[in-house]
Amino acid sequence: MRIKIKVYLDQEVELPYSLNYPVSSYFYEMITLVDRDLGDWLHHEGLRYHGRSYKPIVFSDVCFEHRRNLPSFMKVKGRQEVKLSLY
Repeated sequence: MRIKIKVYLDQEVELPYSLNYPVSSYFYEMITLVDRDLGDWLHHEGLRYHGRSYKPIVFSDVCFEHRRNLPSFMKVKGRQEVKLSLY
């Protein structure tokens, strides 16, 4: 399943350059709000394959309509988009 998430920010906000942890945390929180057992299982266990555990959620980089790069963070505004895939 693939999901495209689009949001709009009226005001400029500061974000770190590395968004992997905040974005994945947000997805797991949203899943946990709907189904606590599923969210906990996805976060703590995942899918087992050949003795390894895999997270079945992957997502694209977040695309920003307006982005200003500063030395230690970025400022973003306007339309944002991220694509999420569940396997």
